[in-house]
Amino acid sequence: MFWKKISDIKGHYYLREKSSVEKFFDRFKSDDDLTLSEYESFTIQNSPDIIKINRLLTYFENEKGLEIEIMDHNLFVKTKKLSRKEDIIRIENVLKNVG
Repeated sequence: MFWKKISDIKGHYYLREKSSVEKFFDRFKSDDDLTLSEYESFTIQNSPDIIKINRLLTYFENEKGLEIEIMDHNLFVKTKKLSRKEDIIRIENVLKNVG
């Protein structure tokens, strides 16, 4: 798991990769507050600035196999499998650009 403090975000959101069923239903109606295309988002507490969070999530646009949680000034990124060195470097490179 990776943890990064980001001072200008609030709210609580959890994102995980979409299942094939969720991808199918999102063609007709998307119910996500956040717009990371391959990820389903769950709102726990709304943010006053969704635009900032969506902009932050663009850094993760082509990343696979992650769980992402945003919780009041904190960004948590978790891998869904045992991390290899390549995974650690890949996620660290994304996090360098975030915030």
